[in-house]
Amino acid sequence: MDSWNKPVAGIGLERLAQKMFRLKHELKIFSRNNVGDVAMEYKEVMIAKDRYTQLLRQQSKIKWIKFNDKNSRYFHMAMRKTRMENRITTFMKGDTIVDNFKEVVKPFVNHFETFLGIKSNASGSIDVNCIKQGKCLNLEQQVNLIRPFNKGRQESFV
Repeated sequence: MDSWNKPVAGIGLERLAQKMFRLKHELKIFSRNNVGDVAMEYKEVMIAKDRYTQLLRQQSKIKWIKFNDKNSRYFHMAMRKTRMENRITTFMKGDTIVDNFKEVVKPFVNHFETFLGIKSNASGSIDVNCIKQGKCLNLEQQVNLIRPFNKGRQESFV
């Protein structure tokens, strides 16, 4: 780059700024002529990558339609692959990688036991006093609830 070696008037940083300004324009011209439009090439590569990915998806759908889930080898391989991708086999604890199954499972179990609880509250005792305060079904209404459903009974509701 000859522009850097050309003499410039000024002192210290002023000279440096003028040289860099001149060099900037030379580098732009060099880039445009020799390197080309990198952004445009990047866009073209990304478009080609997207098309290839779309092609692979279409091919896998064709295989799936052809072999379907008819208990074929392809079906079982696809299911095994999905299960392996969804399985958590390791995790980071500080700076160490934990890959022992019991050690991997323990934090997840503890998290959900803390979050959801160990014992279900739904199976707790029923407060009889609370039920007595509200309206209750009589015996005939209770029998109607458990009677088999038939078409004639459906028309009587409509």
